[in-house]
Amino acid sequence: MTWKTGLSTDLTLQMQIRVAKISPDEAIKSTDGNYAMTEKDPDWQVEFFGG
Repeated sequence: MTWKTGLSTDLTLQMQIRVAKISPDEAIKSTDGNYAMTEKDPDWQVEFFGG
């Protein structure tokens, strides 16, 4: 959901690790500063959680 707010991929990774307590090995990392998912992937997640 961080991509919708315009947050950087670096901050997104830190939020996964520090806020969501996801291990660094399991966190979704960016590829060359781009989000690792397509735009459809996070849209689906937002809809799934009622957004």
